[in-house]
Amino acid sequence: MGVTVLGARRGLAPRYKKIKAIAAAAFSIAVLIAAVLFVVSYVRNSASLSRFESAPSCGLSDAVSNPCRYVGTATVVNVYQLDREQVVIAFDSIQGRTFNTSFPVDGAPAAGTISQGGTATVEVYNGRITRLAGAFTFDIPSQRPTTTLLEAAVALAALGLFMLLLSWLMVRDAWSSAASTGS
Repeated sequence: MGVTVLGARRGLAPRYKKIKAIAAAAFSIAVLIAAVLFVVSYVRNSASLSRFESAPSCGLSDAVSNPCRYVGTATVVNVYQLDREQVVIAFDSIQGRTFNTSFPVDGAPAAGTISQGGTATVEVYNGRITRLAGAFTFDIPSQRPTTTLLEAAVALAALGLFMLLLSWLMVRDAWSSAASTGS
């Protein structure tokens, strides 16, 4: 007596093939959607970087709410460490408002460059601190990934298309098997 697949006698094997084929197609579509989302992020980051690089100079009051750049001096209100160095700064010309920023782990200013109560050169763009004491902060658009997003999108698209082809073959096989067995 030969070994049979669980449920084959009751006609369940064709149903399992259909379920697997549909699941594979759904997963490949999800991978393709992820690729599209990566492309959208790439386009948004590239546009943000382009706007930043072409931004004109302006006064502090304009730079707080507009896409232009202000370079000046600010007072360091607080410096503290969470997972990376965090800095709170204030401008004399804007009473009652502080700005928070942080640095990449390997991109913080040299030790002793900024200290509580001291002053530092600051670049403000669209309400965010993009440079502090000569160091880039996380708010600068050039710190956002662009090329890696595009590379990931291409890889996901290739994988998704390959998976879609395989799932189409699985769907075709499952439905042709079901038609021949009458399920």
